Amino acid sequence: MNGTMATFALVLAPTLPLAMLLLIWVPGLRCRSGWWTPWAALPALLLAFHGGPGQGVRLDWILFGSVLEMDDLRRIFMFFTALLWLGAGIFSHGTLAREERASSFRMFWLATMAGNFGLILARDVPTFYAGFSLMTFAAYGIIIHSRSRAALYAGRVYLTMAIIGEGLLVAGLVLAVSRTATPLTALLNDLPAAVADSPRRDLT
Repeated sequence: MNGTMATFALVLAPTLPLAMLLLIWVPGLRCRSGWWTPWAALPALLLAFHGGPGQGVRLDWILFGSVLEMDDLRRIFMFFTALLWLGAGIFSHGTLAREERASSFRMFWLATMAGNFGLILARDVPTFYAGFSLMTFAAYGIIIHSRSRAALYAGRVYLTMAIIGEGLLVAGLVLAVSRTATPLTALLNDLPAAVADSPRRDLT
């Protein structure tokens, strides 16, 4: 995959689900969303197959300058993650056919998927955390989809655990990036050395 195609694929993998989410808000397209939503994971799966190690792109206009990258470890995570999203998406096409809240489910589904792909490809800490948060909180909408008593209870349990987890993650990231030279634009690769050298290593 050449440089231009690699850059396009890196950006498309997490942004296509978000673009599809926005299309669901268009009244004329909402009824057709069931046909194209399952395929939102396809660019990410193709990226896992064809994206080469060391390919990256910097988007200076997002957050503090988002950096997306593909390497061998990310390729493995992306392959299995995208394969699961694709398979589950195809399965959901049939199960949601007569669902009253199908469009709502698909919006949360696409947002969760976008966050999942974003955190896998993220090289910088702010983008990683943004993707993680989007995935975490959008998944709540999937959990409570049926609005049954059991689903709402599961949603409360999940949300409680998610908020605690988010708090711990933020605290750990803040402690780690505070030891780097550029805390606002710290890269994930910088964190192991920063944590190892920190006087608050065990706390982090």
